[in-house]
Amino acid sequence: MSQQYTRTCFAPSIYLYYSLCGHYTSASMYPAISERDLLDIPFRRVEQSVEANVVKAVRASRIAKQQAQQLLDRAKRAVEIAIEQNESAAFNYLAKGND
Repeated sequence: MSQQYTRTCFAPSIYLYYSLCGHYTSASMYPAISERDLLDIPFRRVEQSVEANVVKAVRASRIAKQQAQQLLDRAKRAVEIAIEQNESAAFNYLAKGND
């Protein structure tokens, strides 16, 4: 029995994530993979529970990336405050938890 490989094998959110991140084009030394080439790769269908876990992991990783960026931005601002004012003011900024 042959497998059917179509773009419907994947959750729409996986395609959306791939498209928004622009992974198929880059200025790196690695070869670019076009969307058409990606869609032509034969993937087996997976159980719905496995697909749901992958979607959940992708969403969690995006949230974690956003949180990491927010923490980095706050840390940068705290360093600026420490330089401009003093360390105590920087720690107060971090303790407040808001900008």
